[in-house]
Amino acid sequence: MATNHSGYLRAHASNFGLIFRFLDAALIFVAHFAATRIVDRPFGPIEVAASALAILGFQMIAEREGLYLAFRGLPLRSEIVRVLGAWLLVIPLLLLVGFASKTSHDFSRLSTGTWFVVAPAFLG
Repeated sequence: MATNHSGYLRAHASNFGLIFRFLDAALIFVAHFAATRIVDRPFGPIEVAASALAILGFQMIAEREGLYLAFRGLPLRSEIVRVLGAWLLVIPLLLLVGFASKTSHDFSRLSTGTWFVVAPAFLG
């Protein structure tokens, strides 16, 4: 009788990667919603669009940086630095799109700044 030494986690690594991507997306959205509500601003369609763009940008950067590779045994500090680095690349992307689309005036600077600061805490 052959035994499988790869283990449960390794066998289901792709499923965990998908779950982590979904959780990251949800956490970015929740962080934006919370930041907007903390400063007592409405969370409307423009904020949903900004969240979607942030999620897309973060997912692409995180994938490029290998954040979703399964259980590589990296120290927690290293993973946190990589998550923070990916988020810090998303911020200029969002600012550039807001500037180029002339929609930056639709956003509260306080709620957006709060989101930029609290999102890494949610993701970390």
